Amino acid sequence: MLKEFFSKCPDFIAPSHPFDIRLIDAAQLIRTFTSSAVLITSTFRTPECNIKSGGKPNSYHLSGRAIDLCCPGINLKVKDQIISKGELYQSLRRLGINGFGFADTFIHLDVRLSGSLYDSKFGFYDLWHY
Repeated sequence: MLKEFFSKCPDFIAPSHPFDIRLIDAAQLIRTFTSSAVLITSTFRTPECNIKSGGKPNSYHLSGRAIDLCCPGINLKVKDQIISKGELYQSLRRLGINGFGFADTFIHLDVRLSGSLYDSKFGFYDLWHY
């Protein structure tokens, strides 16, 4: 299972890289909540790989603090839970997930420390659509 969280960048050759363990817990939480497969599409990125992926220069992927997930058939269910601040949102926030990005084909999660939105129960976070 841990191999699926290893960098998929073709130019990455080191035997290990930084990665926040809370992201593994978040992926498993989504798997359990939805009873569905969740594919890990991006974790740690090298600067070159980040550019090729269209990542921002300050991407949390560069420091191992972000993960992109492909959740076939359940992206909308997960997105609805986050936007409505449902049970899944609350569980993810308790883990320290404070960044939520949604695209048609993937979901981005990260462990940022601040954000532009505020939740009185969990503090600041960010939510965006690609």
